[in-house]
Amino acid sequence: MAPVYVKGGVWTNIEDEILKAAVSKYGLTQWARVASLLPKKSAKQAKARWDEWLNPHIDKTEWTIEQDEKLLTLAKLLPNQWRTIASIIGGRSATHCVERYQKLIDEAAGITHDDDDEEQFKLTGPSIESAPAVGQAGDLNINPESKPARPDEEDLGDEEREMLAEAKARLANTQGKKAKRKARERMLEESKRIALLQKRRELKAAGFNVSLKSKNKKKRMEFDYNADIPHEHAVPHGPYDISEEVQTNEYEKSKFSIQVSRQGIEMEGNKDRKTTSKTEGKKHKLGIEAPAELLDEPLKRRKLNLPAPGGGSQVEDMDSIILEKARELKSLSEGTTSVLFSEQISSKVTTVPTKPSKEDRKTKASIAKLLKNAFSSLPPAKVRHGTVIPSFNSEEDTLYLDSADIGDDGQDQGERLRNLELLRRLDDEKSKLRRSQVIQRGLEVPDPNSLTLESTGTDLDKLISEEYIKLVKSDYRKYQDSSYQAVLVEDLDQESFDRVNAEIDQELANINQAEKNVGATRYTLPQSKEVADKIVVKLHELKEASSKAIDELYSSEYEAKRDQLLASIGATSKELIAADEQYDFVKDRLSEEEIIFKAESSRLQGLVDRLSQSTSDIQEQVRELTVKRLGN
Repeated sequence: MAPVYVKGGVWTNIEDEILKAAVSKYGLTQWARVASLLPKKSAKQAKARWDEWLNPHIDKTEWTIEQDEKLLTLAKLLPNQWRTIASIIGGRSATHCVERYQKLIDEAAGITHDDDDEEQFKLTGPSIESAPAVGQAGDLNINPESKPARPDEEDLGDEEREMLAEAKARLANTQGKKAKRKARERMLEESKRIALLQKRRELKAAGFNVSLKSKNKKKRMEFDYNADIPHEHAVPHGPYDISEEVQTNEYEKSKFSIQVSRQGIEMEGNKDRKTTSKTEGKKHKLGIEAPAELLDEPLKRRKLNLPAPGGGSQVEDMDSIILEKARELKSLSEGTTSVLFSEQISSKVTTVPTKPSKEDRKTKASIAKLLKNAFSSLPPAKVRHGTVIPSFNSEEDTLYLDSADIGDDGQDQGERLRNLELLRRLDDEKSKLRRSQVIQRGLEVPDPNSLTLESTGTDLDKLISEEYIKLVKSDYRKYQDSSYQAVLVEDLDQESFDRVNAEIDQELANINQAEKNVGATRYTLPQSKEVADKIVVKLHELKEASSKAIDELYSSEYEAKRDQLLASIGATSKELIAADEQYDFVKDRLSEEEIIFKAESSRLQGLVDRLSQSTSDIQEQVRELTVKRLGN
């Protein structure tokens, strides 16, 4: 009779990799298809291998004390329900829970299994993943699905090469004939469903109510995918009103039905191509029409609100105040704008001109034509009261404020509000120019906790350090963290700011003059032979002192002491290692002797029990014989 080959056995690395690739393609439900790539394994074994070892959610680390306590508690509450216990613990398989539980029980009882025949009396997990693999006679490979894979050999066999080649070919074919056939079948089913719905809708419009439910009693128990939704769970009513959402959903549903009945369901590829073509066609048109919308925005008429008439003197006073503020801001921006010593660096950015493309020239020409037509349709200009908001960039040379159109006419309320807003903005910009350079340049304020007070130096340096830390803390509270506890430093007024800048300029001028005087009276050594000889002698003395210090540092006494310490450390480490080994040896011997003592004591106790039992039996027999003899 021909031998029957039973699938199973140890898993190899090649089989594990094929199984992972097949699961990534076919999913966790088609185990028969996954197992077809593994000639030596069945579908149940492939599923067990994934659940017991290859699943990335499995925790293969050491068990913690909390997990052991939880396992023992659940084993009492749910006896032999290892799958449920594994799901509650999380990250552990059923077989791992069984093995850990058996190990904990053995450790508590002090049992050691030295014989392989006792493996069959241990606890086992459920289903095939805990059953022993059927192989050749003499094999004891229990539960190979939960064990590490066997390393691959250097020279693969013919069966393994064939298995690997077939797996590569099948897993690489992602768009084969079967996939296209399945796609066509899905499309046909969807078309049939839509056709049936359309037919029912037309019959209903004609006055015939046709039910989609089957008249066959046997088929009524099955799902009709054209009439209802399988396994639908109705959403429970909540505390909020969703009637508007229901109406919106009904509208979208009817809109989709009308679109499907007219155009059908469009493929994704055709939809993408149409979208791309429409987008490319609109690019040029969008670039031309965008400026037109900006031009039409100011032409929209709005409601005109006219205030009560006012005098022309108010207009002149307001404009004169604005002009004065602008000139003051201009003069301020041209001078020094910080208490700190900062330098204003002006950089010039040069750009390399590029030749515009043909499409850009066409677009610019069309935009220019459109702007020209739009400007030609504008009404004639009128004299209006208004001012030009100046630019507050300190690097600009001039600030312009146009007031040529200001007349003696009455000024409305909106114009006065705009002028007041402009004055407020001018004051804000002037106050910003009196802040520190860190805030003006938009830099990040450092953390005050990282700053330390200057402990060395003169009293003046300490005062400067204290003021600097106060300023940093104040800026940090103002602009970074308002909850930070620090004293706020108020901004300087314009008079104090000008006085401080004047003092700084005067001090800088004095420093420059002092440097010039120091440079003019700088001391130089006399250029003579005696001075040169003294310098050479001093250099030789310094060299000898340095050499002597180096010799003392690297002396033989230091090296001998170092070698002695190293030798003592090495000897101590060897003694420590020997003591550890002796301790481990004695500990192992003690544990073995305790086990032997327990076994011997149990054996002697059994002998004593048997001896006492035999003694009692003999005494009973003697008593019976004595009674019989006395009776005779």
